[in-house]
Amino acid sequence: MLKQIRWLSGLQLCNLFGWNEFRYTKDRKKKWMYVAMAALWIILVSVLAVFIGKLSALLIRYGLERVVPVYFYTIVSLVILFFTFLKAGSVLFSMNSFEILISLPLSKAAIVISRFLTMYVTGLLMGMAVLLPGIAVYGYLVRPGLWFYLAGMIGILFLPLLPLTLASIAGALITAVSARIRHKSLAEAALMILLSLAVLVGSTLLPESGEEIGAEMLLNLSDVMIRQIGKFYPSALWYGSAVSGNGLSLLWLIAVPALIFAGFAAVLQNCFLDICVALNTTSAKHDYQMKSQNSHSLLRALLGRELKRYFASGIYVANTIMGYVLMIVIAVMMLAAGTEKIRMLLGIPWITESLFPFLLALPAVITSMTSCSISMEGKQFWIIQTLPVREKEIYDSKLLANLVIAAPFWLISTVILCAAVQPSFAEGVWIFVIPACYIVFLTVAGLAVNLAVPVLNWDNEVKVVKQSASTAIVMVVGMVSVLLPTAGVLWLTKVPAYVILGVTAAVLIVLTAGLYRIGLRKKLIETAA
Repeated sequence: MLKQIRWLSGLQLCNLFGWNEFRYTKDRKKKWMYVAMAALWIILVSVLAVFIGKLSALLIRYGLERVVPVYFYTIVSLVILFFTFLKAGSVLFSMNSFEILISLPLSKAAIVISRFLTMYVTGLLMGMAVLLPGIAVYGYLVRPGLWFYLAGMIGILFLPLLPLTLASIAGALITAVSARIRHKSLAEAALMILLSLAVLVGSTLLPESGEEIGAEMLLNLSDVMIRQIGKFYPSALWYGSAVSGNGLSLLWLIAVPALIFAGFAAVLQNCFLDICVALNTTSAKHDYQMKSQNSHSLLRALLGRELKRYFASGIYVANTIMGYVLMIVIAVMMLAAGTEKIRMLLGIPWITESLFPFLLALPAVITSMTSCSISMEGKQFWIIQTLPVREKEIYDSKLLANLVIAAPFWLISTVILCAAVQPSFAEGVWIFVIPACYIVFLTVAGLAVNLAVPVLNWDNEVKVVKQSASTAIVMVVGMVSVLLPTAGVLWLTKVPAYVILGVTAAVLIVLTAGLYRIGLRKKLIETAA
């Protein structure tokens, strides 16, 4: 069985990272796309390593070296939990590939374990990308003994097990609940979003205390932070204690996640087929009745088609609408907690009103419905190719669909934020204008990038929505486009903030117009080639 597990895991990882297609494809364009994607990921990991290293050095400089292992271990666990449960249901309990594999001379246990291992490897890579730079800087500045590195590496190997198990259980529950509801995709998306918000907001809530932070509290800040982290994630405390030389904590760190993971895997192995059938079984009422038919304009009909396709996929909705939901969450937190408390939460007590538009725009640029709207056509792409309409009308419908989804979130979040910060008239205008410019820019940029690097041959929506090149490129472009003017406001103190805001809006408008005129010229027949 070990040979089967190794073979299946290797095959799934090759498909996940596109290694086989890169090796054997004769299409030079695809090869260069994979090379460019690999270069992009190297750049992203390098930037992340620099950021983690500087953050680790900053914590150590202020005497918080005890916090470094605990803090980064917690962050990695939350990231793995967040990203895994969004895809656990569709990856772990997918019936499409299971029906093919079960007909082969393979054991059911090998199929189940290989799926777990695939998600484990991706979680392990996330953990290494964050913890290794932090450990390296910590080791260089603090000079711990050999035990620190040994316990640290063992902890990294077992780190993904607990969040992976929790995410798999959550994914199964979400799939099970949504399968019993009439509008399955919308229910699945709503449950994913609610659970995501619970993880994100719950992990960042400040402790309710009426005490001011004084000198004594600052001296004991490391104890305070460790105690707060330990309240909701004890494994992080075990990790911090283990790397400090406590062998019993290392044993707990290994045993508890491993036992929980093994127990869940054993139960799943015995009931896997029954769970898959139960989760993927749906019922339909055959009571369709012909009613009056309505006709609309061509653009409205195409827009309706886009929205129906969008809401038919829970993964698509949950992953592309999350940023817009976070806009409202940030605005509500600002209104409920006050700007001073939010400044403390972000760790930026000197944040000014000029940065509020960028604070609201940042979550809006991490998601874009259009970054995978072409790829989501998949094997049915030939349908829109054969429609008697121009490419421009199809592109406009996809752009308009994204704007229709984003507009309510933009309006609600900006109104709430204005009520929270009580800006002047000019500042209020920028709070409305800057996020709107970013939303429109990312909408057009997402479609242009997806036209350039579409993925039409896929068997799971997760590969398109979360793992495609266009999604990663658009996310990077969006974050860089927000961080650059934000850095300008912070560093160019002699330049009035309204000048930077005005230049940002003008640049975004020019780029949007250019991408719309030039980036969307590609023919649909060329996209599929």
